[in-house]
Amino acid sequence: MHRALVSPHGKPRSGMLDGVERGARAFAACFLAPGDGVRAAVGSGDPTTEDAIHAVGSRFGVGRTVAINRLQHVFALSDDQRMAMATRPEKPYEGDFEGDAVDEPLGYRGGALLRLVHDALAHGKLSRTRAHRLLGLGVDEELPFPDLDPAVRAPLVSASERMRRRVDAILAADAERMELLGSSAERVGDKWRVSVVAGGVGAREVVNVGHVLLSSSGELLEDHIVLPRAGSGEPSAHS
Repeated sequence: MHRALVSPHGKPRSGMLDGVERGARAFAACFLAPGDGVRAAVGSGDPTTEDAIHAVGSRFGVGRTVAINRLQHVFALSDDQRMAMATRPEKPYEGDFEGDAVDEPLGYRGGALLRLVHDALAHGKLSRTRAHRLLGLGVDEELPFPDLDPAVRAPLVSASERMRRRVDAILAADAERMELLGSSAERVGDKWRVSVVAGGVGAREVVNVGHVLLSSSGELLEDHIVLPRAGSGEPSAHS
């Protein structure tokens, strides 16, 4: 059996998915707290009171916002009344919120897409690069499929190479250092030390001009680079 995730309408028109999502949320709210049940919970009381919100929320196990929305819809309350209900100090209430817990991953990057990506990789129908993009993984993250071959689930780029590339990007943003390159990266405690050279690919001579320290997230922490003197391979101070 072949399965695929396909949009029935091709490229969605602007705002179309927003409308679908709003409709889905409204349907879910009506399903969780049906109109007759909301009326019964409030009884003859004032539907704008905190007691009404508590009655609906605790009876149907829904949050405060959903309870207020259902009260507005069922009792035809005005937007001003709803705003007053939503912005006044709230009082906590008990509800069966544990019944809403879901045991499997949610969303396209959860159960359904994970299974499809796994099966496609296992049968050689999907590239590692495409799998990373579909699952929203970074290039230095491993694919979450322990049963597949290590070479298949390995990161696209090692953490050290990612740090070296990060330094290249930092240097390229500085006009005085555009000819410098990160040459290698090594982990030092919770930081990364990236050696920097002048020259690089195609250069006759490569000169080590220092290093920089990055955080584990790639943030520049310290700069220990001394630029070469113009016309020589000897370094000079750079402020």
